[in-house]
Amino acid sequence: MSTGANAYKEKAVKLIGISISPGRKAALVSVDGQPAVWMGVGETQDELVLIEVGSNAVRFDTPVGARTININEPATGGAG
Repeated sequence: MSTGANAYKEKAVKLIGISISPGRKAALVSVDGQPAVWMGVGETQDELVLIEVGSNAVRFDTPVGARTININEPATGGAG
């Protein structure tokens, strides 16, 4: 999936905010320059599954493996 004509193109992900409460962990993210949306742990957007939310970073499961995004990190990959 990572090479060839039909290779997966990594999404540009920008982590804008993090919300941690007793009942929910969520991240405010923009994928490939789209408007930001809140994602809870276990939710999917554009082939990205949010698997972990920490105080300064989140972790996604992607078609080519896990990816960690820090809150101050510029969007990389994809169209961003």
